Amino acid sequence: MRRTGRSSPCLRNSPIFSIYVQKMVVLRIRLKTTAWDGYNIAFILIVLFFLFLKTHGLRYAVGDENIYFYMGKLIAEGKMPYGDFFYAHPPLPVFIFAIIFKIFGFNFLLLKSVSIIAITVSSIFLYGTVRENMGKRESILAVMLFLFSYDLLRASTHPTGVNVTLMFMMISTYLFLSDRYLKSGFFLGLASISGLYSLILFPPFFIYLLLKDREGMKSFIFSFILVFGIVNLTLLFLYGDNYLIPVYEYHGLKPGNPSHNATVFSRVLGMNYQVFLTAVLIIFFVRKLNKKLILNLSIAILYLLFLVTLSKVYDFYFILAFPYLAILGSYSLNGLSEVNGRVYGVIVLLLLISYIPTIERYNMHEERFFEKADEISSYVRQNSDTGQTIFGDSASTPLIALLSERYIALDCIDTNVMRFRSNVTDINSVLNQLKATENFKFFIGRGKTGIYSMKEVRYYLEENCKPAMKFQDRYKGVFYIYDCSHGV
Repeated sequence: MRRTGRSSPCLRNSPIFSIYVQKMVVLRIRLKTTAWDGYNIAFILIVLFFLFLKTHGLRYAVGDENIYFYMGKLIAEGKMPYGDFFYAHPPLPVFIFAIIFKIFGFNFLLLKSVSIIAITVSSIFLYGTVRENMGKRESILAVMLFLFSYDLLRASTHPTGVNVTLMFMMISTYLFLSDRYLKSGFFLGLASISGLYSLILFPPFFIYLLLKDREGMKSFIFSFILVFGIVNLTLLFLYGDNYLIPVYEYHGLKPGNPSHNATVFSRVLGMNYQVFLTAVLIIFFVRKLNKKLILNLSIAILYLLFLVTLSKVYDFYFILAFPYLAILGSYSLNGLSEVNGRVYGVIVLLLLISYIPTIERYNMHEERFFEKADEISSYVRQNSDTGQTIFGDSASTPLIALLSERYIALDCIDTNVMRFRSNVTDINSVLNQLKATENFKFFIGRGKTGIYSMKEVRYYLEENCKPAMKFQDRYKGVFYIYDCSHGV
C-alpha cells in the first residue's frame, strides 16, 4: 500500500498539530551531530532529571503567576490588557495563557507548565548553541550549570513571563551564532514583546554585526523592528499612556531601596555560586577569547550592570543572565581540563556534589505551597452569589477568583503596592470605585503584606466592611476575609 505522506483530517485540523507544524517550520533546529551519540543522551538525561524535579512544583502558589493566569482568562473572554485592565509588561506571555484558556478552559497544570516548557526549550537551544560553536563537553557542562542553578530551578516553577522571555532570547542567540540573522532578529522581537529586559541583547548583537557582516545586520534589524516596532506602535496607537506608562515608565518610578538591592545581589550570588564562580574562572583558564565567546561575555556583563542601575531588583531578574554565564563557565572548565585534567575531574565532581544541597533547598522551597487555596476558595464560593466579586492581595486573590469561579472587582487584578507607591495609580480612587460597586462582596488580605498593609486600605475596611473569616496557612501565613457587601 503506497503512503501518501498526508496526515488524517482529524490530526490536520487539531490546534496541537497546527502549533507543531508552525514550530517545526519556524525553528528548524539543526544540531550538527549524530542523533544518539553519548553527549545527546547525556543531555536528554539531564533534561529528564530537571523535569522530574519540576513535578514537585506543580501546586498552588502565592505569587505573580496568579495575576497572569487571571489576565489570560479575561483576554480569552474578550478583554484587553492596557485598555480594560492594568498590565505592567509587554503582552505576549499573558496571550499565551489566554490561548490555553480559550482551548482548555481553566487548566491549572497546563498553565503551570508554561514556564517549565519554556525553560526546557531554552536548555535545548543552549545545548545547540554551545555544541555547535564551542564543543560537545562544554555543551553538557553549560546545560548543567544552567538548569541546576537554584534561582533557575525556583523561577521555572512560576510562570511570571521571564521564562518565556528567556526562551525567545536563547532561540535568538542560537540563530544569531548560526548566522541566521533574519530569524534571530525575529525571535529577539518576540523576546522583547515578552519582556523588555531582553533588549539587552540588541547592542552586543548590533556591534558584532557592524564589525562582521553589514548585510546580516540589515536583515537582523529589519526582522527585529518588524516585530518590536509594529507591536509597540500598534499598542501605543490603541492605548496611548495606558500602555506607555505601565510598561515603560512604571518600573523606573518604583521607590528605590539600595539595601534591598544589595541583599538581593548577595543572596543571588550565594545561592547560585556555581554558575557565577565558574564564569569568573574564565580569567584564569582561557588564554584566548574568540569572537563568539566575547559576545557571550559582553551580554552577561552588560545585563548584570543593567541590573545594578535598577531602582528595585528581584531574584528572578537574574535568570536572563544565567545561560550566558553558563556558557562562560563551561568554557572555563574546559580550559582547566587542558591545563590539568586531574584537577578538572575533581572540580567537576565537586560541582556535581554541590548540587545536592541546591536541589534539597529547592525541594524545601516547593514544599511551601499555598495549602489553604482550595479551602479559602470554597468559602468564597459558598458564601457569595455568582454575580458577586472579590478584591484584594494580588498574589493570592486571582487564584482564589479562578478556583471559586468569581470575578475580581473593577478588573483590578494587579494590586502590587509598588503600583500605588509609584503614583501610577491612586489608591483612594480605586477604593472610592470599590465603595460604589454594588456587587463587591469579599476583600482578601494576606498577613501584613501587599495592599492589605496600606493604611488607606485598612481605614477603608474599618469603615465599609466587617471581618468574616480568618485562615491560617501553614506556609503562607494568615489570610483575612472581609465582607464588604453593601449594607453590612
